[in-house]
Amino acid sequence: MKVMLFGDSHLAAVRRGLAAIPPARLDGVELQFWGTPGNRFRHIDWQDGRITPLDEATANAFARFNGQGIRALDPVLYDAVVFVGARIRPGAVIPDLLNHIADPDRYLTRAYIKAVIAAQFRSLSTYRMAQAMAAAGKTRVLLNPISLSTHRAGAAPRPYAMARRASRADIALLWSAMAEVLAEDGIGAILQPQDSVVAGYLTDERYGLPPGDDAHKNAEYGALILEAILQAVQRPAGSPDQ
Repeated sequence: MKVMLFGDSHLAAVRRGLAAIPPARLDGVELQFWGTPGNRFRHIDWQDGRITPLDEATANAFARFNGQGIRALDPVLYDAVVFVGARIRPGAVIPDLLNHIADPDRYLTRAYIKAVIAAQFRSLSTYRMAQAMAAAGKTRVLLNPISLSTHRAGAAPRPYAMARRASRADIALLWSAMAEVLAEDGIGAILQPQDSVVAGYLTDERYGLPPGDDAHKNAEYGALILEAILQAVQRPAGSPDQ
């Protein structure tokens, strides 16, 4: 099974996490990585059924990270393509949604929650590439979105008072709504582990990098995501746990 992991700078944690995965766990799976820092994502597009860099510098950046010289991502060549990070950030809407979901005096319908998530995701060019790739039907497409900001790692976040009190049930509701949105677009969900979420809408600091970088995560977190990716691609497509 050939699996391509495509992403921005958040892909680096998953690549570092590879060292923690027992070699036997990778039997029958050939992993490749195709990524570059997010500022280069302005210079890629979905063209002729492939994700294609629009200039030489961007193509070279992807090829260097890949290590095998791959300059465009052709989904026909892989059994699965996993978008990792890829400029797709649920954290842009999660605190606001949780601020209502966790408030006993407010109520959001599931349809509304899904509509907010769908509008956020579908406004992003890389998400639309994932949609197009899934619709083409040449490979299996999965998404591991950008993780929530790390607790106590950066500037003090906006104080969403009710969201800070969100329960595990509130998080589970939101995660299941995200997975439904992805499924409707033909995309498998590999979401942030729920037990890594603390203080309502932040990532446990054990998974963070040194203070000052609240966006990226360490190899321990990367290994968690990589294990989730392996489990997902080794399940039959369309299974309920995808």
